[in-house]
Amino acid sequence: MAQKNYEKNGVFLSKKTLYSGDKIILKYNGLLCQDGAENIYAHVGFGENWENKYFVTMAKENGEFIAEIDIKDGKTCGICFKDSADNWDNNSGENYVFTISKKIVRKKKLTKKSDTAKIKHKD
Repeated sequence: MAQKNYEKNGVFLSKKTLYSGDKIILKYNGLLCQDGAENIYAHVGFGENWENKYFVTMAKENGEFIAEIDIKDGKTCGICFKDSADNWDNNSGENYVFTISKKIVRKKKLTKKSDTAKIKHKD
C-alpha cells in the first residue's frame, strides 16, 4: 500500500516508510501555521482507536513547526494538530494517517555439520 502524501496540506515526515520503534521528524506549515499560530501541538495516536496517543509540543523554526515523534505499535499512525486557542487541523475530520510497515525478519541459514571442515589435533 502506498503511503499517503499530505505535503499539499503542509505535513511532512522525515521517512517515507515507517516502522514501530522509529523516531522521525515531523514538520508542519499547514493551516494553523498560515493563520499565525505561535504554538502548535501534534496529537499522535496509533491504530483505528488511537491507542498510545500523546501530544508533542512543536518548535517553531524558519516559519514552520518541527517535532520528533516516536512510532509505536499499530497498523497506522494518525496525526492532527492544534494551537493554543484550541483550533484544530485534522484534515477535515480525516486526520493525517500514515501506514506503519512490518519489518521483515530474515532467518539465517544454518550450515550443516558436514559442511564445516573437520580439524584434527595432534597429541
